[in-house]
Amino acid sequence: MRRGAWRFLVLGLALFLAAQIWVGATGLGSARERKPMESWLMGSQAVLVDYLWFDLLQYFGAYSLGEHDLSGFPGRYERLHRLAPTFHRATIFASAVRSSDMQDPKGALFWLEQAESDNPEHWVYPYEQGFIHYLWLENYRQAEAAFRRAGRREGAHPAWRHFVARIHELGGDPRVACELWLQIAENAEHPRIREAAMRNVERLEGILHSRSRASSGPGA
Repeated sequence: MRRGAWRFLVLGLALFLAAQIWVGATGLGSARERKPMESWLMGSQAVLVDYLWFDLLQYFGAYSLGEHDLSGFPGRYERLHRLAPTFHRATIFASAVRSSDMQDPKGALFWLEQAESDNPEHWVYPYEQGFIHYLWLENYRQAEAAFRRAGRREGAHPAWRHFVARIHELGGDPRVACELWLQIAENAEHPRIREAAMRNVERLEGILHSRSRASSGPGA
């Protein structure tokens, strides 16, 4: 569908929504009359969400071709999120664009935190927050807290343990990292992942052994 046709459709939907709000406010229309209207409205909202999603992608695509900057990107995403707060793909895409292309990881965190508040049972939002804290802001404690929060939710990707282990290595606590690598090895479905995890376990055990000998003093 051409862009002009989409805009005409959205304008029509906006007028229809305004009319329904006016009817509701004035109390006009019987329950029998309102029911089919509500059913039609649910379909129109889905069309509007699709339009806003494609508009967001088109806007980013034009930016990628050098046609404009991303100054209009936040407003487009936020309109979409207000209309469809459970649209996970849009939030993940928008937060990635904001943290990387817009160089605004704190703004991306704000969007992800907002989405987590709207969807408190979904693991992907704290998981993505962990990446931003870890990769962009180097806030390792916040990253660990976010990954662990994701891990407590149903369906969480098991890789959260990997990142927590790496955080503990960076934070100088190899004991916890060793335990988490063991968990990764035990739960790994692919043998290469299991082998890599066990290599990390052996390396960390070597560090712990060296520390133990050093703390015992000479001749221990």
